[in-house]
Amino acid sequence: MKSIYKYSLLLLIALATGALWSSCTKENGGNPSINYVRVTNPSSADSLLSGAGLGQMLAIMGNNLGSTSQVWFNDQKAQLISTYVTNGTVLVRVPSTLPLNITNKLKLVFANGSDLDYDFAVDVNKPTISYVNCEYLNDGDSLLIYGNYFFWGPIINQS
Repeated sequence: MKSIYKYSLLLLIALATGALWSSCTKENGGNPSINYVRVTNPSSADSLLSGAGLGQMLAIMGNNLGSTSQVWFNDQKAQLISTYVTNGTVLVRVPSTLPLNITNKLKLVFANGSDLDYDFAVDVNKPTISYVNCEYLNDGDSLLIYGNYFFWGPIINQS
């Protein structure tokens, strides 16, 4: 009688182990893909983007993105923080540097050297004035304007 319980217990352990083994799935299978790009604000998460301004924070949503090692917007490399990269999401800020070669492409580069392109425009923000050094000037004096997105020369689209 003890041997029946002993064999039954072994059979039960073997079945439980088999069930646990078969329920495990590989999460990293398949090719990486980008489904869409959205803003990071949770209240506006349903707002999908086809372009963004310089310095804007984005959430790149897709599949098998966990091995992303670089993100490029046109010819500008974005700063990538590894804790912001998961298998389904990459959080990244669009670089604030003006691109020299405008391709309107977002490029993800993966640890194995492969890459993935996605159509995405980077909009050049209008200049914004933060403050000036002095409101009252004498004739012939110079006025210093402080702000963001003051670029010299024309912006040429080379796509």
